Amino acid sequence: MNEKEFHDRMFLEEAELFKSPLLHAVRSHVARVLLREISRAAKPVILSLGSGDGFYELAMAGCATEIYGMDISPVATAYAAKRAESLGCCNARFITGDVTRVDQWAGERRFDVICGLATLHHLAEGEMRALLAKCAALLKDGGRFISIDPSRRRLVSLLRFLARGKMQTYHSPLEKELLAEEVTNELRLAGFSNVHTTYVDFFAGPLGWMWPSCPRFVAECLVFADAILCKIPILKRWASSFCCVATISKDRLLRH
Repeated sequence: MNEKEFHDRMFLEEAELFKSPLLHAVRSHVARVLLREISRAAKPVILSLGSGDGFYELAMAGCATEIYGMDISPVATAYAAKRAESLGCCNARFITGDVTRVDQWAGERRFDVICGLATLHHLAEGEMRALLAKCAALLKDGGRFISIDPSRRRLVSLLRFLARGKMQTYHSPLEKELLAEEVTNELRLAGFSNVHTTYVDFFAGPLGWMWPSCPRFVAECLVFADAILCKIPILKRWASSFCCVATISKDRLLRH
């Protein structure tokens, strides 16, 4: 099974999972993180790579001039487009395509913000650097790249043996965990500057997949506890996922 087949199956067979109270609470928290980051740009044009069912893209649409979501799964993009239509969201468009070839789709389009939300860790060996270089070229001067990915250092990996079956169900063929340091390094090599890392969650994200029937009040408590843990020095490095934000300077890129 390849990445496209995996994600087609996920959005066909596991659609109910995304309605889980805990997963919804985690995704809402992530959306708030994104909105804080993109609010620095007035009505940006946004490109989101690996847009899935469009949850984050529709959350960001209200503060954007236009937002484009790209995903390899036609099942996912069709679902996202239908959600956008039902919400009357006219500035969100969803495109089916391979994100590693985003430059071929984009053509002359340029963006204020490019997001890769749970996307970089699905790339094959060597593809991250090439994709980040393409993103750097597609951003306007001063534009920002935002990524969120699972951490290889995550504390919850100690409990991996309790959920091997679930992991096999929900992990795609190429999926892997990353280190914030390696993503930061790849961003700098691609010409980005002012790279900084924040941490997103400790337990709520993984539990959202493992315990979809979690009651809503427990979900909210877990997200609140995670937000505190992610602010504690040293401890936050063991979080489950991290967010990297970087800026592109076209002058610096030309020199690079």
